[in-house]
Amino acid sequence: MATPASASGDGATVPRGTGEVSAVLTEMAPLISRNRQGPTRTSRLYGIIGYAMLSASSQRPAFLANVIDPVEIPEVPEALDDAIAAVAAGTTAVRKLMPTKLDRTTYAELRDKLLAELVASAPQDIDVRASLVRGAQAAVAVLARAKNDGLDEALKMTYLAPQSAGGWIPTPPGYQAAIDPGWGSLRTYLPSTNSCDLPEPPRGDDATNPFGAVAREVADVTAALTDEQKLIARFWDDGRGRSSTPSGHWVEIAARAAMANSLPATDTIAMFGSMTMALSDGVIANWREKYRWSVERPVSVLARVDPEWNSYLTTPAFPEYPSGHSTISRVAAEVLTATIGEWAFTDPGWGLTDGSRKKFEITPRSFDSFLDAAAEAGESRVFGGIHYPFSIDAGADLGVCVVTPFLARSPVN
Repeated sequence: MATPASASGDGATVPRGTGEVSAVLTEMAPLISRNRQGPTRTSRLYGIIGYAMLSASSQRPAFLANVIDPVEIPEVPEALDDAIAAVAAGTTAVRKLMPTKLDRTTYAELRDKLLAELVASAPQDIDVRASLVRGAQAAVAVLARAKNDGLDEALKMTYLAPQSAGGWIPTPPGYQAAIDPGWGSLRTYLPSTNSCDLPEPPRGDDATNPFGAVAREVADVTAALTDEQKLIARFWDDGRGRSSTPSGHWVEIAARAAMANSLPATDTIAMFGSMTMALSDGVIANWREKYRWSVERPVSVLARVDPEWNSYLTTPAFPEYPSGHSTISRVAAEVLTATIGEWAFTDPGWGLTDGSRKKFEITPRSFDSFLDAAAEAGESRVFGGIHYPFSIDAGADLGVCVVTPFLARSPVN
């Protein structure tokens, strides 16, 4: 019989179930990277899986009482094993959502492995069958809810360029069409997310070139980048196909934090559920604001003066304001800080493939806290030449607005 706890890589004792619960989400990283899933779809995927795992368990953070169109599943059985139920729910949801047969097979094998470990180490008073059934019920219910979140309608929406100066236009090198302009219309988990509005971005005095001054600030920064600043830009890039996107990067950080801090499985489930659902809402709110204000990128402004100018990182194909990295990172950092506290850690580039670490010359980064890491993630986008400084601050403010209602930890009565 397996032992109820194991040792993590840094010597900490990992409580039973914490590693298995974490693996449901962290094992998605190579699949997301291989399938080149973008930040919007990835955040939705994580949110669905996190909600399924949370719904299957006995954990009831207070925010669940306010979820729009909440799922309904039978009452929690007395002998429920939270970890078994959550792993069954999460892996079942992934298998339904992943696009290829290979991915589904991979998760079927992972499901069998993780559940075998948990069943072998389960206390004698646990009802394994009831736990497995509850996990399946939760996955079915959450997947049914996801079918009505407005995705199909959102994907049909097209971008209408504003007629005024300063509006977003496709950017080099590929001049790709706007990505997911309708994403901000998706149904959120909490109604409060829809009240998180940002003020109009600060425009300059030149009506024909309202972002010229701040674009020149970005050009000055990128012209004098140090090697460390270049590394910071690459480290947090998390571009499609390179990693599990910004949301996945933070999921990886969360998993390592849970294990290093010996977080019980029940708390790990609550952490992942609240974080991934908040991340999903954060991306919806961020995209809504991006296309609401439709701010042009620095490269568009600067290319009118110097056609040879380009950003250090490839500029993404969607409007500039606010920074998505800032919103996502602040959401995740707030949940992790509320759950674990200020944890100093070194990130070797979690979520990146080994090939990407080598190709993009990624070396480890050390942080005093989750909020320290989130601040650097936001700043990295200015170093990359793809965001104005005011968008970094606005993105973080949006993240705080979105995540605050998710931080309630008291049980629902």
